[in-house]
Amino acid sequence: MIQPDEGRIKQLGAHVLAIEKERPHVPLERAVMAIRFSSYMIGTQFHPEADATGMSMYLQREDKKKTVIAEHGEENGGA
Repeated sequence: MIQPDEGRIKQLGAHVLAIEKERPHVPLERAVMAIRFSSYMIGTQFHPEADATGMSMYLQREDKKKTVIAEHGEENGGA
C-alpha cells in the first residue's frame, strides 16, 4: 500500500509498523509493509513470487551470504 489514509488508520486505532526501506536510486514511494490493526491482528505484505527454495538458493550465494552475515551476524560461530 502506498499513500495510506492516515486519518482512516488513526480512526481504526491501527498503527503502521513497517515501511519499505529507503532506496534513493528508485523513484517510487515507499510502501507500507506491516500494520497493527489491533492487539490481536497484524497485516503484512508478502511476495508470493518469492518461493522458499528459490530464496534459500539466492541467500546461499556467497555474495549474499556475506552481506547477511555482515548486517545481522552469524549465530553459533559459523555452525
